[in-house]
Amino acid sequence: MIENDNSSMFCSVLNRRVGSLMLKHLINILTFLYVSALTSPLKADTTWQELIAGTGSGNSKIIALPDTVLEGKNMRMNHWDSCWRKGDGPDHCLMLTDEVARLDGTSIKFESHPGDCGLYKRSFSSKNDWNNCYEGARRVFIGTRYRDWGSTWHTFSVYIPQDYVHSYTPLIFNQVHSKGNGAHYRMGINADGDVNVQLRSFGHDKRCVVISKKKLGKNICELLNEDKGYWDPPTIKLGNYADFKGKWIDVIVNVPNRKSLNIWANGVQIVNMENTMPSSSLASTNFGIYEPQINTGHKQNMEWSYDEADSVQVLYIDEIRFTKKCEQLKLADLGYSCSQLAMQGIANNQ
Repeated sequence: MIENDNSSMFCSVLNRRVGSLMLKHLINILTFLYVSALTSPLKADTTWQELIAGTGSGNSKIIALPDTVLEGKNMRMNHWDSCWRKGDGPDHCLMLTDEVARLDGTSIKFESHPGDCGLYKRSFSSKNDWNNCYEGARRVFIGTRYRDWGSTWHTFSVYIPQDYVHSYTPLIFNQVHSKGNGAHYRMGINADGDVNVQLRSFGHDKRCVVISKKKLGKNICELLNEDKGYWDPPTIKLGNYADFKGKWIDVIVNVPNRKSLNIWANGVQIVNMENTMPSSSLASTNFGIYEPQINTGHKQNMEWSYDEADSVQVLYIDEIRFTKKCEQLKLADLGYSCSQLAMQGIANNQ
C-alpha cells in the first residue's frame, strides 16, 4: 500500500513537471509563430504598441519587427525604457517608418524627448516608481534577451538625419552589454560630437592603464582628470557627427570570443582586438538611443528635480542582422563582402 502511494505521488509530480515543460514549450511555439507572422512588411508609422508580441523575462516585452529591418534574433523592450511605462509610454519613441531606409523601404525610427524616462523597481521600493531621470538618463533601447547576448556576427545601419540636434551629452546607439560590468563596447556620439566606439570593458580608472599596457604593451586610455585619476576607455573616433548627417553608417561587428572584438564602419576596419580585450561575460546587444547624462538630476528616494537638455533626438536604424558566420550576413546587398573584411586582418571563417 505504501509502495502504491509512493508510486502515485511520483507519477503526480512527474505529470506536473511534464505538463509544465509542455506548457513552456507551447508558449515558445506560439510566440515564435506570432513573431513569424509579423515578419512580413508592415505599414509605415507602426508604433511600438502594435509590435508587442508577448512578455519576456524581467517584465520585458518582446517586439516583433519585420525581416526588412531585423533578422536572426527577437528583440525586447525593457520595462525601464521610456517607451514601456507599464504600456502607457509615448507613441513617438519607437516606430516603423518609410521616412528613410537603408534597404527595403522601411527602418526603425527612435525618438527621445525631454522627460522620456523609464520607470522600474529599486531595492528600497516594492513599486515601479524609480525614474531614469533620477540617474540623469533618457533611454529608448531595444535589445536581445538577457543572457542571449547576440551572435558571433551582427550588422546594423544607423542614419543621422539632417536636422539632428546634438545635446552635447553622450548618445549611445549600439552596445554589447556585460553582466554586472556595464558595456563591453559602446558605439555612439560623444559629448564633443564625435561618432565613436568606446572599449568600455577596459574601465574608467588607472585599471584601464594597467590592462592596456598588459594587453597591448602600451597605454591607449585617455586621461580626463588627473586629480581624480579618471581615464576614458580606449576610444576610436570616426569623425564629427555633422559629417555624417543625411548618410547611413553601415556597421559590422564580429565577437569571435570574449577576448576579441572586430568592428568595421562603412567597410573599413576600425577595431581589431584579437585576444586583447578584457574578458567579459556578455549579456545582451542593444540598439536605439541611450543618453546616460542628458539630465543633471540627482538620485533621491522620494522627491526629485532636474534640468535636462531640451533637444529632441531622432535616429534611424535598419538592417540589423545576427548570424554565426560572416557569409550568412548577406553583405552583398549592402555593398560589402566577407573577403574584403578578411583582407583587413580577420579570417572570415570565425
